[in-house]
Amino acid sequence: MTRKILGNPTPIRTKFGITAALVAAVAIAGLTMTPALAASPDAADTSLPKQTVTQTGMFADDLKPRIDADSDRRAVELGVRFTPSTSGTVTALQYYQGPKATGTNTVTLWSGSGTVLASASFSSSSTPGWRTVPLKSAVPLTAGKTYVASYNAPNGGYPVTEQVFTQKKILNGFAVHPGAGVYRYGSTEQMPTASYKGSNYLVDVVFRAGSTDTTPPVTPT
Repeated sequence: MTRKILGNPTPIRTKFGITAALVAAVAIAGLTMTPALAASPDAADTSLPKQTVTQTGMFADDLKPRIDADSDRRAVELGVRFTPSTSGTVTALQYYQGPKATGTNTVTLWSGSGTVLASASFSSSSTPGWRTVPLKSAVPLTAGKTYVASYNAPNGGYPVTEQVFTQKKILNGFAVHPGAGVYRYGSTEQMPTASYKGSNYLVDVVFRAGSTDTTPPVTPT
């Protein structure tokens, strides 16, 4: 499966296409990714050599929101509460950017108690679609523990699909419960905890199951 991913300097794919080498390069340089133009489905990555790493997430690569841009224009943190069934590491966060997104966004990975485990900032693009934001270093997750992945929409207008998280589900090895889609109004970084009509705000993780190594993979030269 592949998902469109926006990156800088060269669009590189995968939601299981973002290359391990790209994650490593960004981490080593201490840079954040700035969305550019989406790569075409069959485009090849020629900027860095690839390394095979099994990476998964909760949602299908072609998932799109039922509502592209909600009429709510207040600053809000939007996310998903999830529990992995196996231990591993998160190397990047993903979210679906709607056509009304503007300004600088921040993605954050939280522990269940509200501790910030990782965050990264980047500029919005005018092109709707999935965005992948690599973390500076991989974050270990423990099986059976709950986490929240979120992003801040400073001007609202976020994508959403209601009536998704109305009962417990297992999504590709991640448990999500009723009200798993969470939000919190405000422009400051705070873990979202409220839910509304089982809404899915289309936030995901790039997860390497079975790996507890927090050092980004490096491709041999």
